[in-house]
Amino acid sequence: MNSQAAALHNARKQITELQGEMTARAIKLANEIEKLDAVLSVKESKEFLKLRCGLASSDISTLVKFSHTLKGREEILQKHRVPFPVIKRLVTASEDVRNEALARISSGARFDISDFGAISKRFANLTEAEAIARSQRRTIRRIAEPKNSAEGLTPLLKAAQRSAQPFAELVILLQGGQLRDVFYDETKIGLCQIQVSVEEIRALAKPAHVIDTKDVAARIGTDGIFVTHLVHAGFLKPLKQGYKRGGWWFLPADVDEFHKTYTTLSQLARADSLHFSTVTAALTKAGVKSIAVEQNRAIYLRHEAEEAMAKRRLKGVRIN
Repeated sequence: MNSQAAALHNARKQITELQGEMTARAIKLANEIEKLDAVLSVKESKEFLKLRCGLASSDISTLVKFSHTLKGREEILQKHRVPFPVIKRLVTASEDVRNEALARISSGARFDISDFGAISKRFANLTEAEAIARSQRRTIRRIAEPKNSAEGLTPLLKAAQRSAQPFAELVILLQGGQLRDVFYDETKIGLCQIQVSVEEIRALAKPAHVIDTKDVAARIGTDGIFVTHLVHAGFLKPLKQGYKRGGWWFLPADVDEFHKTYTTLSQLARADSLHFSTVTAALTKAGVKSIAVEQNRAIYLRHEAEEAMAKRRLKGVRIN
């Protein structure tokens, strides 16, 4: 190695070491400032850092927000010797821009302040569908309780395939907070960041021999809300709480038994193409009593209600 090459080698070694030290000091400074949260308000902390510690206002804003935006990312910053100007931009960037920037940094790609502009421009040009998907990812990330390791977990899309569940159902599980084994991989982008347990999904998935609230509502001619009221009133017995919020699972035989015994106003109205009020008036005139389930909604004993409506039809009476 000639003298010039040796000098360049030594210079590179010293510069990279100093870069690493500068990043480490910035992280350490942010951690020390975070400790002030326990004794001072944000405003008081900023005044203290400016007046008593002599920090610049622009640096103070970055360091105060560090714990809220880059907490847990220290290893990535340190490993890649991210300079303070880039850290400042990471703190002020939107969540989507920040996540993509960190993913690029983690991959080892060269990253500079100028790269933020290109990322921001791409997100600004998102289609409406992409924007909705991005919002859903933020919701999932906020709800999920991340684990410290991805061991035993599977990327979300592959988990849907392996568990034989629709991808949309897995999103519902995440948004409902039903999945507890979740790992958020900061080195990836978008939904690829989320890793989950296939075994947990299978345990939560609806068995093939049961039907859910939506199915029951269709069978008995009502809606999901009324099905829930029927459960609380004791007319329907669920097998267990379903994995969709507000949902239930039922044995088809139990629902069929209810269907044989009771009927709803909507079923009766549909059978004779009558308005609800017309059917109600006909049943009241025939002396058929309703069974209250909730305010303004009721069920009827099927044999009584259908017999009364059949007699009306035989007489050719249609109350309008």
